[in-house]
Amino acid sequence: ETARLERLITDFLDYAHPRAVSKSTSSVADTLHYVASACRAFASERGVRLEVSVPAELNAEMDPPQIQQAVMNLVKNAIQASPQGEVVHIRGLSGINGSVRLEVQNVGEAISKKDLDFMFEPFVTKKIGGAGLGLAITRNICRSHGGDVSLGANQPDNICFLIELPVCVKGNLIVQEKSWVGF
Repeated sequence: ETARLERLITDFLDYAHPRAVSKSTSSVADTLHYVASACRAFASERGVRLEVSVPAELNAEMDPPQIQQAVMNLVKNAIQASPQGEVVHIRGLSGINGSVRLEVQNVGEAISKKDLDFMFEPFVTKKIGGAGLGLAITRNICRSHGGDVSLGANQPDNICFLIELPVCVKGNLIVQEKSWVGF
């Protein structure tokens, strides 16, 4: 109970007083591989595998620890929602006009229509013992980076959350990368 309350207080403080963003051009591959490594034991306990797919050269203007937290929140949710033996896919892709797109996709039940309107609201959860702050914190982090998080797919056995980060700027040049092709 003490650990649960400590987690709740920490999550609440993260939501209520977000940290200042300190952006730098950073490796998306390093960020996604770090998240997968940090979540691998949790996934293994639940009988779920993690697969990361990201070009090594993909960069984004971001605060890596904050984006790691945002992606980790999505990955943990995906692991919890996945049946045993399934795979959670973590992807980094070039987005439209040089933006960067991060995807967390899992198999499982689609999110109900009545829950869709409230899923990014604080203190809304369907999980026993959940605080209902993970998606709200993720949205705050993404928006503080000039991007956002959304639900890109919501069909049975195809649930995919997307994080869109703005164009990566180097000097005065906007780095243009190939547009991604949807799934």
